[in-house]
Amino acid sequence: MPSANFEAQACQEAIATERRRCARLFALMGVSREAADLRAEVFETLADQWEGRRQECRRRREVTNFVRVLTAAAVYAASGGSILAPVLANVAVNDGVLGIFTGKSWPK
Repeated sequence: MPSANFEAQACQEAIATERRRCARLFALMGVSREAADLRAEVFETLADQWEGRRQECRRRREVTNFVRVLTAAAVYAASGGSILAPVLANVAVNDGVLGIFTGKSWPK
């Protein structure tokens, strides 16, 4: 997963760079100062939303991995050492099943 980490880091750096440059870029577009400021504010809002969603995805991934490991360990212990039991149990553990633990409703 190093390439995915490098890609995520590059994306974060690009967003940070554009956040610093956006007010000047919008001002250079030849629009009024108010319109440039408004566009910069909207960009900031969108960048903040992107960051929040990225953090939510990371949190969900960590919770999903934890539940998978916990389920596999519990099923392995309950099965008396059958190596196939945790594999079959992990098939059922996905974001839909995690809705029970996080309080979110099932998709309709």
